[in-house]
Amino acid sequence: MTTEQSLLKVPNKIKSKESKRQLQLRKSAWIEKSVKYYSTVMRNDRRRQKGQFKPSDLSLETHRNNLLTAKKLYHARNKIQIGELTHAEFIYRKLINDMFQEEKDGEDCDHAQLAVSTLLLALLLQRQQDPEQVRDVFVNFFTYIHRREDDGLLECTCCAKVMQAFALFEMKQGNKKKSYRLARMAVQMDEDLSGLLNWKQFRDVEEEVKSSWRLKIENENC
Repeated sequence: MTTEQSLLKVPNKIKSKESKRQLQLRKSAWIEKSVKYYSTVMRNDRRRQKGQFKPSDLSLETHRNNLLTAKKLYHARNKIQIGELTHAEFIYRKLINDMFQEEKDGEDCDHAQLAVSTLLLALLLQRQQDPEQVRDVFVNFFTYIHRREDDGLLECTCCAKVMQAFALFEMKQGNKKKSYRLARMAVQMDEDLSGLLNWKQFRDVEEEVKSSWRLKIENENC
C-alpha cells in the first residue's frame, strides 16, 4: 500500500469512528428518554413518597427488567406518535400477556407495570373506538386485582389510576352505578383520588343510590 493510499483511508477510519460515536450517543439518548418516560408513567415519585417504591431494594435483575420494559413502553409511545397504532397495541398486549404468564409460572409479577401497561392499552383502544375491547382489558385487570387482594395490592397508585380510568370509561358508556363502584375502589387504593367522588356525575349517582336504599327501607317497614 502506498503512502497516498494510506492517507486516503484515514478519513474513512475517522468517519467510521464518528458514526459509531453518533450511534452510541443516539442509543444513550434513547435509553435516557425511555427511563424518563417510564418513571413518569409509573408514577415513581408518587409511589416513592407513599413507600410503594424503593429503588434501593431492587435487585440487579429487576433493574434490567425494568429497563427493558421502559424501552418497550417508550417504543410503543413513539409508534403511536407516527400513527402505527396496531404495532403499539401489539407491544402493550405482549407486555401484559408476559406478565400474566409470569404469575402462572409462579414468578413475581410487577403489578405496577401491569397496571400501567393495561392503562396505556385501554387508552389506545378507546382512541380506536373499540369499547368492547377496552372493557375486556379492564375486566382482565379487575380480575387480577381480586385475585391478588391479599397481597396488599389495593394500596397502589398505579392500580388506582387504572380503576379511575375504568370508572370514567363506564360512565361514558352510561353504566353509572358500576362507574360509581369502580370510582370508590380507586379511592380505596389511593386516597389522593378522593376528589373524584366530588365530580357531579358521581355525586348524582351517590344520591340515586342513597335514595334507592331509603326507598327500600321504607318499603320493608311498611
